[in-house]
Amino acid sequence: MIVKGSTDLGYQTYAGAELSAVNFEVGPNSVDWQPLSNADVRWRWNIAPKHDKVSGEQRLNASIRVQIRDKTGKVISEGPVWKGEVKISIYDAGINKDQFNITSLLGMIWGAGITVPWLYDRIRRRSRRKQKELPQDKIRSPRRRIGQRKR
Repeated sequence: MIVKGSTDLGYQTYAGAELSAVNFEVGPNSVDWQPLSNADVRWRWNIAPKHDKVSGEQRLNASIRVQIRDKTGKVISEGPVWKGEVKISIYDAGINKDQFNITSLLGMIWGAGITVPWLYDRIRRRSRRKQKELPQDKIRSPRRRIGQRKR
């Protein structure tokens, strides 16, 4: 159905692909017609499950159609070129959304519980080391705040 050199005759060939599935939302829903004179013809879809319990082997229905158009863009002929099923396998990760959020929260708390004391210890050691390195006559007492009286 695709005629090489059809642009020389004043015709152009276009291809369009569609993807559909029972258990998935597929977008975009419209056919994206692309000229076959392009070196690279690709289609992209976003696929999302319609419900949480989608798993195992699933089938997507795919089809490719071709159009022949005249110089004005009017469709002269259109027909299917390929139609088939695309099989995909979906496996449950074993963690649902609520478990993931709780797990993340617990990980943050555990990480903070380890990190904060470690940082405190490192800062305390550094300040002790600096005090040991300074000569005793250079160590100053903490400055009084403005408005504080001397005792």
